[in-house]
Amino acid sequence: SEMGRADEARQALEAIIARPNCSDLAITTWAAHVAEKMGLYQEVVERLQGFVSTGGPNITWHVVACLGKALNKVDRHRDAIEVFKRATEIAPDVASNWEDLGVIQRLLGMTQESQQSMERSLLLEATKPGALRVAGYEHKYEYGDEAWKRVNLALAKVDTFTQQEQVEVHYAAAKALEDVGELEAAFEQYASAGRLQKELMPWSDTRMRGVLAMFRNVVKKEDYEEVRRQAVKTERPVFVVGMPGSIAARAAGF
Repeated sequence: SEMGRADEARQALEAIIARPNCSDLAITTWAAHVAEKMGLYQEVVERLQGFVSTGGPNITWHVVACLGKALNKVDRHRDAIEVFKRATEIAPDVASNWEDLGVIQRLLGMTQESQQSMERSLLLEATKPGALRVAGYEHKYEYGDEAWKRVNLALAKVDTFTQQEQVEVHYAAAKALEDVGELEAAFEQYASAGRLQKELMPWSDTRMRGVLAMFRNVVKKEDYEEVRRQAVKTERPVFVVGMPGSIAARAAGF
């Protein structure tokens, strides 16, 4: 797999998971490979649904959660919620299941339910970076409250986290500092998060200018007129809000 020989790796994994006594690790490794290396999320959904429906000792919360991740990737978010609920029932003390459930609940506008899931995750793992950030969206921080303590504890050991987790911690700390009026310190945390995120997902001003130039050259005045002609005539206001993709991207990663 690491050598880029995705098909050969898949064949080897297929031989393993075809055995009746294959482990949950084998199943989830196959799913991660087929999903991430090959992009076949729908195939992963169908195969894992078959495994989960049959039950058995190898169908642990790991496999159920893996199905939830795959469902989320193919935009079956409500189905993913139900699957993650099942994962939390099987393993109620696993913080990541509650976090993944909470992220998808928030994506669907289930704010109160999401907050409850995130709080459950943080009770199990107080410095879980993703849960800290998402839980902070709805929380009004005050000096010394439990949420404030959790964020500062995570910030104190931020170097022990992965780079993506560090991004989450810095954003969570920025929100906490902003809430208590420490705006200069908050800006520093936002800047730290932004620098790390740019390393993970490089953004090119030149490339974006090229995209905009392409639109100007390709999309003509008559194209806009045709869109207007097809439009629904209404005086009802339309609000374009939020960045749900930024939340969804953090949910249920393999």
